[in-house]
Amino acid sequence: MEQDKMFKNNELKLTDVAKALLTNTHYILECIKENRNQTFSQFVNSYRIEYAKQQLTENPNLSIVDIYLAAGFSSERSFFRSFKNVTGMTTRQWIKEQQN
Repeated sequence: MEQDKMFKNNELKLTDVAKALLTNTHYILECIKENRNQTFSQFVNSYRIEYAKQQLTENPNLSIVDIYLAAGFSSERSFFRSFKNVTGMTTRQWIKEQQN
């Protein structure tokens, strides 16, 4: 995920990751569950949110739309819901906290 940034593909599927790692989907799901206690979707979205946070910090002039699309989200609603689930804050709250 980190090296190839597969999370940026908004159509990423578990089978894509399994194929890239030359393994099966069951093994990947078990690894994610054991090591991160997350579903595949939560796992991928956590990488997307970290990328979005980096972009919000490093490129404050980018629009939210540009950021969530670049991070691999296909909709604003999905991005905002995931952002709040991962950070516990809205994007506005998170940005404001970073400025303090």
